Amino acid sequence: MPTPGLEHIKPRQWLSISTLAEYARCPRKAFLHAMCRFTNPGETKAAMDFGTAMHIATPLVLQGVPALKAHESFLQYWDTNNNIRDYNPRTALAMLNSLEANHSITKLYTPTPPPEGTLQFSPESGRSPLEVPFFIDLGLKLPLFGWIDLIVKNNTTSDLWVVDIKTSGRSGTTSFSDAFTIHPQTYGYCVAMRAHGLNVRGTLILGGKVSGSQPQWSCEPYYIRDDQMEDFTSWARLQGERLLADWHAGQWTKNISACTAYPQHYTYGGKCHFIEHCKVPDWTTLSHMLSSQPSPMDAEIQRLEKRLSGTTS
Repeated sequence: MPTPGLEHIKPRQWLSISTLAEYARCPRKAFLHAMCRFTNPGETKAAMDFGTAMHIATPLVLQGVPALKAHESFLQYWDTNNNIRDYNPRTALAMLNSLEANHSITKLYTPTPPPEGTLQFSPESGRSPLEVPFFIDLGLKLPLFGWIDLIVKNNTTSDLWVVDIKTSGRSGTTSFSDAFTIHPQTYGYCVAMRAHGLNVRGTLILGGKVSGSQPQWSCEPYYIRDDQMEDFTSWARLQGERLLADWHAGQWTKNISACTAYPQHYTYGGKCHFIEHCKVPDWTTLSHMLSSQPSPMDAEIQRLEKRLSGTTS
């Protein structure tokens, strides 16, 4: 039977690592969140916006810009209506000051300009000029799209690294670090840069603990081998082929083993944001519980797609 509410799917001409990961967990969740663009029920907008604003300010500190000046870039993006608990400008400044004082990070790595020939975000997008958007062909009907926060050079070895900035209350913990040892983004970003001719050694997870009183930063290097990049490519092709087949058939199956972690032998407690919509035969009867907003990146992605087709045609 076709999945109810197929008319809610928003047109798209690309796939992303996060969409494939979400689909791998549960096709129905990917349908509601990635394809229909419904916001995760209960998700804190402030946390998401805080992370985006910190992605703009953090690279500036790595470039040697004073934390107070970098904080101005944070404020240009930040919506003051979002101010809650730790997600506010005061916390952001404390975190940026902490990064500026962490010489084991700021003195060891130097940001480098995006590689020649790669796409760039427009100034109007508000993105950092060090971010590197990419489209790569994995042999699917749609390309894989994403962007890398920045590329840095190790000042001791001259090796190049992809950097993925994460802001989390759990940054610095063992469980946080272990989560990226085998991870689609950790692998996939290296695949993307290799596709652009850049020989990166691996991915640095630059984690900032969201805390106004005890902020701290960790910088974990993950060396990525050729066989791990092959693992990513095989995984991405498999999930992409399945997703596109479901899209064509209009059938997005509920993975009832992924509604909570316990059926997959993980610690119980966490649950899917959309679990209530899978408890009923027709999720559209609960559509009033969902909200959908256009992504501010949609127009920018369309611009990049046009530029890509123009340069490759």
